Amino acid sequence: PAQPVVYFASQDDASVFNLYLADADNPGTSVQLNPPLPTGRSIRFFNTTPDKSRVVYAADPDTADKVELYTVELAKPGVAIKLNPQNTSANFDVDEFSLSPDSSQLIYAADQDTAGVREIYLVDFATPGVTTKLNAPQSPTGDVSSNFQFSQDGTQVLYGSDTDSNAQFEIFLVDKSVPGVAVKASAPFANFTNSFITKHFSPDGNWIVYAADHDIDEVYEMYVVATSNPGVATKLNPPFNGDSDIGTFRLTPDSLNVVYSADQDTDGIAELYTVPIAAPGTSTKLNPAMVAGGNVRTDFLLSNDSSFVLYRADQDIDEKTELYQVTLLAPGIATRLNADMIAAGDVFGYEFRSDNLAVIYLADKTTDTEQELFQVVLTNPAVSTRVHPALAGNDARAFLYATDGSRITYTAEQDTAGVFELYTTDVTSLGSSTRVSSPLVAGGEVGVIQIP
Repeated sequence: PAQPVVYFASQDDASVFNLYLADADNPGTSVQLNPPLPTGRSIRFFNTTPDKSRVVYAADPDTADKVELYTVELAKPGVAIKLNPQNTSANFDVDEFSLSPDSSQLIYAADQDTAGVREIYLVDFATPGVTTKLNAPQSPTGDVSSNFQFSQDGTQVLYGSDTDSNAQFEIFLVDKSVPGVAVKASAPFANFTNSFITKHFSPDGNWIVYAADHDIDEVYEMYVVATSNPGVATKLNPPFNGDSDIGTFRLTPDSLNVVYSADQDTDGIAELYTVPIAAPGTSTKLNPAMVAGGNVRTDFLLSNDSSFVLYRADQDIDEKTELYQVTLLAPGIATRLNADMIAAGDVFGYEFRSDNLAVIYLADKTTDTEQELFQVVLTNPAVSTRVHPALAGNDARAFLYATDGSRITYTAEQDTAGVFELYTTDVTSLGSSTRVSSPLVAGGEVGVIQIP
């Protein structure tokens, strides 16, 4: 399809969730992607490749509770290929994978060679079953941690591991062309240090930013390392007081700044800051003063042009979470984006349109605990349009913009209370929508959705 949607649903059997491919231009014609699963088996997690060509999923179709990795081309529904080698170990399980930016390869984590030892393997879609272990040799108690990732050019992989000291996770960098030869990217950890909590490549691949308790035990701060000089780290945040900690951070798409949440100024109060990579220690608070008890949530998003941030916070009224926009060049001046809500209303989630000119958000705007979807154009803040018609049930749930921003696809109990189905609406005709998913069996529902 020109506008493919992959979704997870109990469409044909209320007790079994399968993967389906829907065509937003031809509603009601979805097809099952994965082959039929034996009774009692299930798909555990999945993702679509960036080039819209295939879906990758983890499941146990061959041996009960032995999770392996499979791929199906969207053009060949029902034809699955196993990606990991045939493995007879009873302990073998794939529990995570990461796709390469060019959609040709993936890395997955499994105890493939040693039972109970989690390592990472590279497999090319052109040669399924042929894998290469990427991480350096592990100690008997060592494991690779979650959230390993490719560099943007796909040549390097960043991963965490307690290779040198059990339960002390450090950060390593390995070049795909030299598998098994990893260099430590993080600076040396002190004896008291527990581990890092998160890490990211910069979009241009020149930097690695991570948070760890390097200097004070259990006080997590943020550090930057040049990929050309691994092991030499510079602290990005200014000195912390007391029990302050980094919450979440993201690098701007231009790789010049890091935006992060932290209780930097007041212990236990998370706020939003930015720091230039070129000027470590000189952070600027982005949000204005908040009401007593207010906190910035950790799911903030950055614009594609690196100019502004969207964030959720109970900034104006304690315990009332709303959606705000702040420009990096005008810190302390935030605009509320959501329309007025009832006293008990909250914004629960949101997503940018690809042009960064509009956002959809999920909120119980008019009735407490009944969540609906709204779009707001950023040039007209606090004025929203409901995405869908009135719902038969209480809630909308999952939602995504099409890659070109022309449609919104979402799940909701729109036609039947208690039954979540898949719908699409054109952004030029919000309030009317078409059901995309095929008819569901009694008791069936649509769960997770993805637009490649």
